[in-house]
Amino acid sequence: MNYQLIAAQSGFASAIAQIGLSNPLAVDMEMENNLHHYGLHLALVQMATPANEVYVFDPVLLKDLKPLGALLTSGRHELIMHGADFDRRTCFQLHGWILDGIFDTQIAAMFCGFKQTGLANMLSQLFGVKTDKRFQKQDWLKRPLARAALEYAVKDVTFLHALREHLVARLIELGRIEWAKEEMAFANKNVTGGIPLPTHLRVKHSSGLAPRQLAVLKSLCDYRERMAQRLDRPLHFIIRDALLLEIVRHPPCDEKAVLGIKGMHPALYRRPEAADLIEAIRAGTRAPEETHHLWHGRKMPPERGWEERLDNMRAWRLDLSRKLNLEPQLVFNGEVMTCCARHPSRELLPVIAANIRNWQKKLLWPEFREKFHV
Repeated sequence: MNYQLIAAQSGFASAIAQIGLSNPLAVDMEMENNLHHYGLHLALVQMATPANEVYVFDPVLLKDLKPLGALLTSGRHELIMHGADFDRRTCFQLHGWILDGIFDTQIAAMFCGFKQTGLANMLSQLFGVKTDKRFQKQDWLKRPLARAALEYAVKDVTFLHALREHLVARLIELGRIEWAKEEMAFANKNVTGGIPLPTHLRVKHSSGLAPRQLAVLKSLCDYRERMAQRLDRPLHFIIRDALLLEIVRHPPCDEKAVLGIKGMHPALYRRPEAADLIEAIRAGTRAPEETHHLWHGRKMPPERGWEERLDNMRAWRLDLSRKLNLEPQLVFNGEVMTCCARHPSRELLPVIAANIRNWQKKLLWPEFREKFHV
């Protein structure tokens, strides 16, 4: 495979200038996200021109990434990416880059009716390209990277131009190009993703905890974060989420009891760390109680029969999804249906109504309102 690896400042500016002459640009990224190390890291950025000139930029070795950020955020290029949401959020979180003008081939594939829309599946279905799954759990921060790993990274970006061309033709044929573009524009508009939820509120089933238990969970999550950073290990290597909840529900009373907890990182069974875990639990019992965010706004009781209404709405959406050959979540937003089912006589809040796309307003919203008396 022909590509240029840019891992030093010399040649960086000229590579950026050269690739900046082309439009659109295919972009792919490799991340390390609490798989082998602590935290989130941007490890590689692969870019390809329509003429298939491929550049691989190494953020680990490059000292100043400003030229790369300026290229990706200039707004002068359409960026072809596949499943761009995580890459977009990572770029913003780590570097403050707002990637705009993204043509997301995964969104396009979904509106074309594909069911398995991962990039490996798409390349296999459309181009017969096989992906080496050995590298799906690659430590992308390890240097030097093996040639085979670099070629794996290059292969994905190499086919994005062809994938976009194929999907655009198919969307035009189906009459859905505007649907897909609206969905991409909505994703681009929500680049920053708002304020992320605190870690303890993202723990699965945390909404079932009592207010005091939720405060203890927050304290334990802070403890886990400190330990993960100190050991340079992913959070789930320290204490898994499910085990965190178990500890909250059945907290150990002393260091000896900590030794009876199975499944934590070995370092946590040592005396100082075990004592710190006990102290984290005690700190949680002294902290102010918390109410989970999922319970906010539930003071107004839903109107009678709301569960049956929601079931009927879901059945309506499922029937439509089969007719359109689209996944149900693309046909109609679940949060909109839930709000309409719970309070059919109330006007939707603007933040909820914003989830109804323009094409849905024209094609589906009138029928929905008439059918369910919204």
